[in-house]
Amino acid sequence: MRAWGKKILAPLAFAVVAIGMSCTSKPKVAKNPEDIRQISKDAYIYGFPLVVMDATRGSATAVSKPMVMNGNPKAPANQFAHFRSFPDDTFKDIVTPNADTLYSLAWLDLSSGPQVLVLPDSGDRYYLAPMLDAWTNVFYSPGTRTTGNKEQTYVIAGPGWAGDIPEKTELVKAPTNTVWVMVRTNTKGPSDYQNVHAFQDKIRLQPLSTWASTSRYRAPEATVDTTYDASVSPAKQALAMSGEEFYTRLAELMKKNPPAAADGDALRNFARIGLIPGKSFDPKLLSEEGRQALNEGVKDAQADLVEEMKKPTMATTVDGWSYSRNIGSYGTNYKQRAFVALFGLGANLDADAIYPHAVSDANGEPLNGKNNYVIRFTKEKLPPTKGFWSLTMYNEDQAFVKNPLNRFTIGDRHTLKYNKDGSLDLYVQNKSPGKAKESNWLPAPKENFTLVMRLYWPGESVLNNTWRMPPIQKVSPAPRLGRTASLTEEVQ
Repeated sequence: MRAWGKKILAPLAFAVVAIGMSCTSKPKVAKNPEDIRQISKDAYIYGFPLVVMDATRGSATAVSKPMVMNGNPKAPANQFAHFRSFPDDTFKDIVTPNADTLYSLAWLDLSSGPQVLVLPDSGDRYYLAPMLDAWTNVFYSPGTRTTGNKEQTYVIAGPGWAGDIPEKTELVKAPTNTVWVMVRTNTKGPSDYQNVHAFQDKIRLQPLSTWASTSRYRAPEATVDTTYDASVSPAKQALAMSGEEFYTRLAELMKKNPPAAADGDALRNFARIGLIPGKSFDPKLLSEEGRQALNEGVKDAQADLVEEMKKPTMATTVDGWSYSRNIGSYGTNYKQRAFVALFGLGANLDADAIYPHAVSDANGEPLNGKNNYVIRFTKEKLPPTKGFWSLTMYNEDQAFVKNPLNRFTIGDRHTLKYNKDGSLDLYVQNKSPGKAKESNWLPAPKENFTLVMRLYWPGESVLNNTWRMPPIQKVSPAPRLGRTASLTEEVQ
């Protein structure tokens, strides 16, 4: 039994009180359809991450106990689902998944009290365990980079909790009662699975209320919530909602996960369509014409987010690669937060990972499997990371691409062939570049695709923008031995 430490007092009242809107008797809604349309567009972008997070949570926790369903590990709230192998092209639960780490994912419901998280000693293995609030912000990120690899014990509490914590534990106050814990453990391929499983099995999660009295906690079976459709990706679920459906859902979620105080100005504007923290959404407050404008605003927002993927405005683009910075913690940058929720839910802080992505080549033409591409890193410009790096292929749905090698990513954990001068060529194309070059081949679909580079624990040159990804060069015909003198040295 652990001794108990000092009492922790509850923080000041959260955003709903600070904003001072939850007691409004009847909101004064906008009458002009164009005003409603614009407010709806802004409100949709603001609330989209919360709705996508909830759909993701609902799909991932709709089981009575930890189990694997259709190849995907799931677990009830306040329990871990451990991925024991890399996901493949059938995995649809999370957009832009990775095949470099084995995930251990837990959705916490802190409304009934804190949860205690134990992260075991990982030896010399790199890992990170970011905690995200319901609005997709990383509010704490323990792991190799920040807290080291020794065993750590955290009491994770919701925004309104006050009480005692055990000695030798650290309190982490979450901004919302919904928390997503995403432990990513670096894995050197299938031959390394068993070693990572041993680490995963030592990760513990249990209610604080049982901590002092239970030496070995066993989570009870949970009641399954059947209101979520696990067959449809969370982002698609949100995108399929009408304006009225979306705002009805968003309003209920905001009751459980109130907005930040910094959102006050935006929320005062959203009140003009009847979206108020702490209150249910009533579309009948709007006229029929107003409700039509509400739905049109939703469509405008969706088109805006999709267009952002094609022509980034929030990122710096160099040689076809787009660099989105200051992600993982968004403040009032609602559009960037929504964009990441749609195309890369669960993104890390910059210091933990940078994700250059590309949808076009060095000439600005869309990446497409009918073409063949080469990415060359010079010896002096190999990816600088203290964790690891990888390049991953995605189709237009931001899912893995089925291919004959079952290779969805390529990076420093693979046996790559370097050129005589120390440079590295990666071949991105639909057909094999030939057996001699397959070690450096990232298979592409026949259609348009997206490339995402992952730089975990990036070096200072990445963070200060002095290192950039090399251009994606289109080549024709397909690279083959004896025909690539102008592109690449012969590999060793």
